[in-house]
Amino acid sequence: MVLSRLSWMPLKIPSVCKTMVNLAVMLFISAHMVNQVRQPSIWLYFIIINGQFRRGDVFCLTALYYVKIFGVALHRLCISTFSLGRVSVASMQDYKDANEALADKNPRAIIDAIMNATKARPDGIVLAEDLRDIIVVRDDMSAIRYPYTRLNELTMGIQPSTMITLCAGSGVGKSTLIRELAYTLHQANQVLGMIMLEETNKRTLQGLVGIHLSKNIINFQHVATDEQIVQAHSDLFTDRPLFLYDHMGTRNIKVIKNHIHWMVAHGAKVIILDHISMLIGEATSKVQDERRLIDTLMTDFRSLVQELGITLFLISHLKRPTHGAHEDGTAKIDASQLRGSGAIVQLSDICIGLSVDPDDVSTLRQIVVLKNRHTGQVGYADKLCYDRHSGRLKEVTEEFVDVPF
Repeated sequence: MVLSRLSWMPLKIPSVCKTMVNLAVMLFISAHMVNQVRQPSIWLYFIIINGQFRRGDVFCLTALYYVKIFGVALHRLCISTFSLGRVSVASMQDYKDANEALADKNPRAIIDAIMNATKARPDGIVLAEDLRDIIVVRDDMSAIRYPYTRLNELTMGIQPSTMITLCAGSGVGKSTLIRELAYTLHQANQVLGMIMLEETNKRTLQGLVGIHLSKNIINFQHVATDEQIVQAHSDLFTDRPLFLYDHMGTRNIKVIKNHIHWMVAHGAKVIILDHISMLIGEATSKVQDERRLIDTLMTDFRSLVQELGITLFLISHLKRPTHGAHEDGTAKIDASQLRGSGAIVQLSDICIGLSVDPDDVSTLRQIVVLKNRHTGQVGYADKLCYDRHSGRLKEVTEEFVDVPF
């Protein structure tokens, strides 16, 4: 909408008419914006051209002075207020608004814009014809990568506007995997927000600094001096921000969503939430139906990802399997083992599991892609080895054999 004033009109009508129209529009829009008028009972539909009033379609011209105040909100208001097909939008390529056209002594541009106005479309409605150029754009490997080769091959990297669930049994190594992932993204100049509900911010930072030093300073503090630790911290975070959430035991879902909004507003492109089970546990103390709560929570996170255009990593525990155990690798990891609801898998774009390799329970781990909306490829990815002295979870460099999952 570009028409912002009535004064441009080459009208041969009394000024009192302009005043009356101004007043009517002002009262209607003001009342509607504060919800005092929910359904207008009387509205004057006019197009004003060359000094004549003509009944017909409602143009954004009716906005008069108030289009600059309400902008896009007024556009949406007109579409929602009037019946379908009764709103059109006039625009001028050479001028930002009608006043600029008048200042250039070119009222014809305004009249042409109105006569060539296009029917307004509600938000979210697009024509396939308008998308011709994007269908030839290939979805190549994302520039943002996981720290593991085979996982990148299966998923084509970390795509934007994606919700990814990482899952594993208790004590398998989720926290270590998260830190490896966060460190890799941080080193790739991605701004992260980390909401770690299961550990303190101190422990999170110790883990990241330890990875940078390749020293397990969480469990073996003597392996690095204070000066080395402080220097590594400066190297990591002086020029590249990392947002952490100091939850102090508070796990309110609404508060956390507000904090995600704040992090994204200040540059975060990737959010890591560890873990969703703690949010569910906090909320189920007040709500009886856990399954419905999870459905609602996952739907909210899915909407958040699309609204903000972020990549969201959700960490989830697995239920205890019917046969075997996750801790010793005797239970096969499966998406159906995610806690409480199928919505976690259904609404996630990618679901990645971490399991214990029964060949070496203490050090070997296996990454498994359980769901992959991007490429459809699932199954075993990288085999990882945990080095307790460096605190790293590194890829085992061996030739990959594609074993059926």
